[in-house]
Order: sequence, then C-alpha cells, then structure tokens
Amino acid sequence: FGMAAKSDLTGKPAPAFEVRTIGGEAFSLSKLKGKPVLLDFWATWCGPCRKSMPVLEKISREFKDSDLVILGVNTGEDREVVDEFLKKTPFEYPAVLSGESGILESYKVTAYPTFILIGRDGKIVANEIGFSGEDQLRQMIDKTGLVSKKQ
Repeated sequence: FGMAAKSDLTGKPAPAFEVRTIGGEAFSLSKLKGKPVLLDFWATWCGPCRKSMPVLEKISREFKDSDLVILGVNTGEDREVVDEFLKKTPFEYPAVLSGESGILESYKVTAYPTFILIGRDGKIVANEIGFSGEDQLRQMIDKTGLVSKKQ
C-alpha cells in the first residue's frame, strides 16, 4: 500500500451515505447535516480497531451534550459476526453496517481503522488511517471547534 493508498479527502465535501445499525436504524449524511460526524471504519478482526473502541466510547460520553455524532462503520462483515462481537464488546455509539451502502468506496477506505471526521459544513476536516492513541482522536475532534465537558 504505502503512502499512495491514502487519498486525502480533507477539505472536500463528504460523500453522501446512508447506513443502518443491526437494529435497522438509519443514519445518513443528509440527516446529520450541521453536526460534526466522526466515522470510525472498523472490523471485528482488527486489533487496533478494538483498541480504539474504549477511547471512542469515552469520547462519546464526554461529548454527549454536544452534537458530535460518532458512527462505528463495520466494514462489510456479516451481520451475525458483528452482532456476536457487539454482544461481547458493547459500545454506546451506534455501530452501523457498511453493507451495500457503497460507503467504503465513496470514502476510499482501504485500511482499518480509518477515522474520517466531517465538519458541520459537510466537508471532511480530517482523515487518518490507523490508531495511535487517544490524543490522535482528540486532536481530530479539536478541529471541529467542539469543546468537551472535561476541559
């Protein structure tokens, strides 16, 4: 892959998407308009993805009163696999299935985890591959101008 795989989407308008949770709840970019959205592209077999989950959970709790939306977008695995995983490793923010939505293609996701942050204006603010720790996610979120309750 090397560096060539990272297509920098930063500054570009976020491609439209509609994804659903296992329970069938729909999330779409148009419904989330005006809110900052952090997309976490993950897979059950991906170690770094699993490491990032408690951190995302903590951040989602901290920003509960803000309008930050965190979506854990599972990358093309079977519903049963994801369901089993979520029973053992539940998290509060919505887990959605990429399914037939085309979201992986439109966001050019080729490695996991990939974190893509969409600003209130519907443009991509940050686009990072891999998980290096809590600071990485906080620095991304800082770019939206959101302030957490912690500060």
